[in-house]
Amino acid sequence: MSKVDVSEFRGPLGELMDQCLPENGGRKRFEEFNLWLKGVTVKLLKHLHEVVLGPVEKFEAAKKFVKANPKVKFWDFGTNFATHFGNRIENNISATIIAVSRLERRAKDPEITNELAGETKRVFRISLAHFYQMIEAQGQGQAGPLLVNGYANVAYIEDMDNWAVSAHWRAGDGWFVDAFPVDFPDPWFDEYRVLSRKSD
Repeated sequence: MSKVDVSEFRGPLGELMDQCLPENGGRKRFEEFNLWLKGVTVKLLKHLHEVVLGPVEKFEAAKKFVKANPKVKFWDFGTNFATHFGNRIENNISATIIAVSRLERRAKDPEITNELAGETKRVFRISLAHFYQMIEAQGQGQAGPLLVNGYANVAYIEDMDNWAVSAHWRAGDGWFVDAFPVDFPDPWFDEYRVLSRKSD
């Protein structure tokens, strides 16, 4: 049996170990690496698209989020959404730009909202009217910025800090819209889309 040269498998970890040998700085080099590692931040969200949405004078959820809506094929609405958002009315909604991002790993709402807000605590929540406009643009499940493969599209609505809303397209049936408390124990899955107001 021929021997395998294990040096081929050393890779980056092997290089790090070499740099931490006494002749290369040893403990000091290792501490420098630890300081560098602490400064590395892996973002949860990857920016994919920007969507320009116009102003809305008056938005009444009860007239839009209904199965009889001819512009959107709605399959159903979750109890949380119907209870907390079903009768929402919004007035004088300004035009905005919506950023569509991809969730890079599983994460819970507090992690996501912390990244969206950033150190400046910027405004990232969107109106329900604009959330609806995004759905209406793909009302029959056609391709676009929102996922239509059964995965969720998530947003956080203005003045509703305790809730996350989601919409996913159920093939053959239509859009299912629901809401979840932000302290919900289960994370959102990677590849899901997150909608937010673009930072100024």
